[in-house]
Amino acid sequence: MGTIKFALKMLVKDAHKSFSFLVTEFFAIMTSFMFFNIIENEFLRDNTAATSGTSMQDISVPIATMLALIIIMFSCYMLFNANNLYLTHKTKDIAILEMSGSTFMSSTSYLFVQFIVMSLIAGPLGMLAGTGGALVANKYMYQYLSINSNSNFIPFNAYRDTLLLLGVVFFMMFMLDAGYIHRHDLQYLLSQEHSNEVDIAAMYRVHDIIYLIMAAGGLALIVTTPFESGQYLPPCFLGAVGVTGCINQVIPNLIDKLKGRLWIDRKIRLISFSNLAFSLRRSSMLILIHGLTTITMIAIIVTQRYNPREYVTGILAYMVVTLMIAVSIMYKYIAEAHMRKTFFFNLYKLGFTPHQIDRIVFLEVICYYVLLIISPLIYVIPLVVLFVMNDAATKLFASVMLSSAIIPSMIMGVVTYIAYKRIVFDKIKEGMHRE
Repeated sequence: MGTIKFALKMLVKDAHKSFSFLVTEFFAIMTSFMFFNIIENEFLRDNTAATSGTSMQDISVPIATMLALIIIMFSCYMLFNANNLYLTHKTKDIAILEMSGSTFMSSTSYLFVQFIVMSLIAGPLGMLAGTGGALVANKYMYQYLSINSNSNFIPFNAYRDTLLLLGVVFFMMFMLDAGYIHRHDLQYLLSQEHSNEVDIAAMYRVHDIIYLIMAAGGLALIVTTPFESGQYLPPCFLGAVGVTGCINQVIPNLIDKLKGRLWIDRKIRLISFSNLAFSLRRSSMLILIHGLTTITMIAIIVTQRYNPREYVTGILAYMVVTLMIAVSIMYKYIAEAHMRKTFFFNLYKLGFTPHQIDRIVFLEVICYYVLLIISPLIYVIPLVVLFVMNDAATKLFASVMLSSAIIPSMIMGVVTYIAYKRIVFDKIKEGMHRE
């Protein structure tokens, strides 16, 4: 069987693995286009020229442009992260090719073919959805900014910039994938798909009490600081780092200490919380980004309330970035499910019923997403209440911020549970059929 035919066959066979990458690629392309539209649209962009200098004080970048560029860079990060996870799932296929005598170029072509096919699907759909999203955003932004012009205008440069960015990012991803195949031998590739080693945490390892103090201190400063919207950014940053450390380190450590005492006779909770602790540690970087953006961006947006262009761009950026982070976390969690499917099949052979396995998955996923949703709300709710009480924000603004912090994670939690359950039970059915 030729490399191209094998690549297409495996792409269809492993469609459930490809779907998450397609969704991530779709959202990244859509988001990049929407914010390139803001940068290139002469009515929406901040026409204040960026300035440079010999020191940081001399450097000035328009806030609206800077926010748009940050979201575009985060879209690129999403693509690289999704590509790394997807490559991990394809190491077994690449190992099969190498065992059959394929050359380095054949193995690289296998990934290239699959990558091109998925990009041909996600690319046009992402551009189409981005165009629709840009038209909707234009309509409301034009109204808010009192711009008397055709809101259906989409600058050609937005399409050009998006395509150029994707071309550069896709080329870099392909070169990284090729380098990954070239560097690692067959034994390493075979071990990676089921590797269960915890990644090095993105945060520095400090004592648990430090994170607890930071989390409590940030909240105390928010509540006790005399109202001035610009003063809330440092306590928000402090609280975000603290509460993220609690989720990534303090809670998993607490689970490790308690599971042998409280849940040794409760096998459902023992397995669920053990998996939960592992997943929290594995997703440390994404949870950190989630906490920082969800909490600190609100304080940044409110400081721009007297600058309509920056204010409305910030609100749109907040809504989009919370959705993108939720999608990235969902993809990461589904990748964890693929690593655990053999573990659940072994549980089934040991006598666990499908109902018990379903309960393990449900408890694990719901605890993960409850922590993900509640942790930033500890700071978001006091912030929006203070801003509304002091007339720095409207109730509509508070509703949008709270909805953006809650709804995307809730939706992705449901999607994660459905996908996780399907992966596990498909593996059980496949294993029983073979036996």
